[in-house]
Amino acid sequence: MRFTLNGEHLELIAEDVQNRLRDVSPEPVQEYGVRIGFVLYPVKQAFEAATGVPRRGFTTQVARRQFAALGFELVAAGQLRPATITPQGNARSGEGPMARRVAGGSFTPRLSQNRA
Repeated sequence: MRFTLNGEHLELIAEDVQNRLRDVSPEPVQEYGVRIGFVLYPVKQAFEAATGVPRRGFTTQVARRQFAALGFELVAAGQLRPATITPQGNARSGEGPMARRVAGGSFTPRLSQNRA
């Protein structure tokens, strides 16, 4: 995906974003997060790492818009929930019990013991 930011022409591809963030440790999410693979990053940290543009050079809204266009999941800090793994291997937040991969590629549910 091509876009212009502060007069500079940039291009982002989902696979490149994932590769650039592979060895980046996530900071705590304060307001908005983006799930890259199975890791939740603050939107501005992830966009800076993916583009090389310093955080002061863009707004959270710009970063959120670009990540959404690439198909990444965006999460508001107030909506943070544990991720689940679907049988297709996609991370999804807040849907049902946690799951884990077991031998043979099947999935076994891991139920949460949280009670109010």
